Amino acid sequence: MRARNAHDEILDAARAVVARDGPGCLTIEAVAREVGMSKGGVLYNFPSKLALLEGLMHQMIAAFEQSFFEFRDAASGQPNPTLRALVGAFGHFERFDPDISMAIMIAAAEAPALMTPVNRLIEGYTGRVLEETADPASALVILAALDGLRFQHLMRLPPADPALRKATLTRIQTMIEDLEPAT
Repeated sequence: MRARNAHDEILDAARAVVARDGPGCLTIEAVAREVGMSKGGVLYNFPSKLALLEGLMHQMIAAFEQSFFEFRDAASGQPNPTLRALVGAFGHFERFDPDISMAIMIAAAEAPALMTPVNRLIEGYTGRVLEETADPASALVILAALDGLRFQHLMRLPPADPALRKATLTRIQTMIEDLEPAT
C-alpha cells in the first residue's frame, strides 16, 4: 500500500465537502479550507475544479476495480465470471456517496471527455461479458438491471424495500446461473 500524500488528503477533503454541503458547493476554496491548505496548494495538485473531479472519478474507478477483481478471482473457473464479479462488486456503488457521482456528471455535461475513462471501463466489462456467454441478449438484460439499480441509488429515487432489493439481486444471480456460457 502506498503512503498517503497531499493529493490523497485533498481528495478526502473534496469528498467531505460534497458529503456535507452537496455537489454544488464543491469549489477549490472550500476544499482548501477543508484540508487546511492554501488555495495555491490545492491548485498545485489539481489545477482546476475539473481536474479535482477527475481525481475523484479515478479514485472511484480504482476502488471499484479493486472490488471487481476480488469478486472476479472468486468467480474464476465458473461460467460467466465477469458478470458474476460485476454483480458481486455492485455493493461498491452503494458505499459511494451519490453526490460525488452527481458532481462528476454535472462536470461531464460541460466537459464530456471527463467520462472517457468510465466509458472505456464499461465498454471493456461489457465486451468481456458478451464474450463469455452464448446468450448476449440475456446478459445485456442483466447488465441493464444492474444499471437501473445503480441509477436508482445515484438519483436518490425511492429505494425498494431492503428485502425486495436483496431478492432482486438474488434473482439476478439466479439469471446468471441460468445463463448459458460461451462454448
